Amino acid sequence: MFMAHSTTQMEHTAYCEKDQCQVEIDKGCRHPTDYCQFRKACIIHFMNQEKSREKRRKTLEDE
Repeated sequence: MFMAHSTTQMEHTAYCEKDQCQVEIDKGCRHPTDYCQFRKACIIHFMNQEKSREKRRKTLEDE
C-alpha cells in the first residue's frame, strides 16, 4: 500500500511494504532484482521506472 507523507520534510519518501520502512523515492527500490509481491502496486518502483523511461527518451531525442 502506498503511503506518501505530505510534510515538506518527508515529501519524497514512501513506505516500502517489503522492507517495512520509509524509502526515498529518488533513490529507487532497495532490491530491484529481488522478488517482491508488492511491486505491481509500488510507487517507489513506478517512479523509478518513469525516471528510466524519461532518460531513454532524452537519449533518443539527443541522437
